[in-house]
Amino acid sequence: MPTMATENSEAPFDTWESYFIPGTQTLKNKLGIRDAAELRSEEYEITERRLREIEQNPVSGNYDLDHLKAIHKHIFQDVYEWAGQIRSVGIAKGNSEFARPEYIESEGKKLSRALAEDKDINQPPDKRAFVERLADHYSDWNALHPFREGNGRSTRVFMESVARRAGYSLDQRRIDAVKDRWNHAASQSMAGQLEPIKQIFMEAVRPQRAVDFESLPRDAALKHHPELRDSFMLLRIERAQLALAHPTNPQAVDHFMRQKRGSGSNGTANRLKRSASPVAVSPIHAGIAFREAVAVVRLA
Repeated sequence: MPTMATENSEAPFDTWESYFIPGTQTLKNKLGIRDAAELRSEEYEITERRLREIEQNPVSGNYDLDHLKAIHKHIFQDVYEWAGQIRSVGIAKGNSEFARPEYIESEGKKLSRALAEDKDINQPPDKRAFVERLADHYSDWNALHPFREGNGRSTRVFMESVARRAGYSLDQRRIDAVKDRWNHAASQSMAGQLEPIKQIFMEAVRPQRAVDFESLPRDAALKHHPELRDSFMLLRIERAQLALAHPTNPQAVDHFMRQKRGSGSNGTANRLKRSASPVAVSPIHAGIAFREAVAVVRLA
């Protein structure tokens, strides 16, 4: 990794040129990098580590513009002096021009109030209602684009925080898996065409309790969702029954239980709603799924 720069200007970032290293098209940075392509590569690696930190310890805030600033600062703190600061210049992407810098603070306050007062996003009756409102708010915050760089990543993490407050998880990996679709949908949202972004949110939004059930150790999941105790108990009973019935095939038992706990078609997590009772699978369906697990293990 390049050494830390000593040439960073102490002057404010108040003009278009002030964001760039003189004589280059490379943004001033803390890494001492003068090549734009190299900076993009290093920035990606560094911010990916910061994003993983946020997955484990989300940035706290009041779901407002200051919260978004704090998220941006955490993600880009190692790369840019202006991380978390409102841009001072106008920016555009394609035919879409984002909010003028002189209006960002006032518009950000309006968006923050709208988010705070929206009952259907803070206490949604169901996932579809939540996604409808999430797409609407996302399009407004995306149009704000308050930072010189890194708006997309920061806004997605901000929306993930909003989802978590409502009892949902916004799976960033599912969005990354359809990155071209996402970029096109984000662009269309600027023109008020929200259906494409809604479709992606429907695929990426899941009940938080289902995600925790699937991915966290039992004790950690129960700490956040004590109502999952019975669901974990059902899994333990089913594992014991399978182990007795198939003592010579522990690999298939393990494979089946991972699938059973997970988010696949036979997975318990796939059927856990935000406030659902324990989920059990019928013996017939369990038997079919176990035979599939045996086949998978044999092919491995």
